[in-house]
Amino acid sequence: MSKAVAKKSKIIPVSVYDSSDTWDILEEHAGAGFEDTNADDFVLPFIKKAEHQSKCLQKQHEKYVPGAEAGQLVHNVMLKSFDTLYMLPVKYDNFLQHYKFPDGTGGWLGNYKFNAPDVPEYPKVTKDDRTYRVPIAMPDSYLQQCFNYIGLFFDKDMTPIGPAILPMEKSQCRTARMFNVLLNSKKITLANGNSIKAPIFSHLYEISLKPITNDKGSFYAFAYDTGTVVSDRAMLTDAVDLMKSLREVDTTTLAPEVEGSDNTEPSNDSFEI
Repeated sequence: MSKAVAKKSKIIPVSVYDSSDTWDILEEHAGAGFEDTNADDFVLPFIKKAEHQSKCLQKQHEKYVPGAEAGQLVHNVMLKSFDTLYMLPVKYDNFLQHYKFPDGTGGWLGNYKFNAPDVPEYPKVTKDDRTYRVPIAMPDSYLQQCFNYIGLFFDKDMTPIGPAILPMEKSQCRTARMFNVLLNSKKITLANGNSIKAPIFSHLYEISLKPITNDKGSFYAFAYDTGTVVSDRAMLTDAVDLMKSLREVDTTTLAPEVEGSDNTEPSNDSFEI
């Protein structure tokens, strides 16, 4: 992360309201209108990869994102694209998505938390030069591991764009495992000299995409930096609030959407929190 962005990360810009004769009304009724809402009333968006065949690049498709290019990150609710985003993670999920063959296009059947007792028994089977977890009771289907990172996201100028999910699956599983090593290794030395294991929301991470070419073709993989310690109290408070709001929510329940049979990964629209 650049020094300029690191400096900005300590202060989150907000909308500036410069009408001095009415600001007191807004202050008195801050947050009004959402008193009776709960987690079921909101949708948590996804930060998706724009690949060459992604629907967000197809002008005639309802999910088209104006100006988006392959290799960018796309917010599937705002319908905006970004070269770089900054993520303050608050929760991590490891689960299995259950699909019917052929390769996801046959339909999504459900999800299971990884190693949960209700996961169907499966051997690993090689099919078309790929290895699948194929349930014994349903040989026409397979289980695909997915890693989701839920957090607060900011654009390159550190303007908040809200909470969202960053999914890593298929070829991105190795990237996710390496990212987990980084997240799990963080320690912080407090003012009293004590060293503690850092919570997942202690650091802000720069997220982007990098091009990858192998024998299966060309695609994009997630890239990340080593993280910058967050010292802004408001940002940390927002992260804790989001983390608490997700405690009673099964965030592995997703509504999947398959992007196609090119080298993209199956992706997801959104789910209710």
